[in-house]
Amino acid sequence: MGVMTAREFYLNKSKILARVEAGETIDVTKHGRPVARVTPVDAPSTPRPERGTPEWQAAYDRMVRTMDENSFNWGGRVNYADKHE
Repeated sequence: MGVMTAREFYLNKSKILARVEAGETIDVTKHGRPVARVTPVDAPSTPRPERGTPEWQAAYDRMVRTMDENSFNWGGRVNYADKHE
């Protein structure tokens, strides 16, 4: 585990994020006190399906159906023309 000051973190964000991405955890201190811990995010347990595959289409259809069935006022289904007015 690495430790660095807030200033070091500010000045070297890209390098630090590369280290975290590689699996390292880094504590950030301010005036000698730990204030943050930067840790890698666990990989998703199941990969996202590729767009256009049957699995993706099924997930998309479930999402649309859930939105349509809920009591929220979504204003109806949104089509291409609605999005690009």
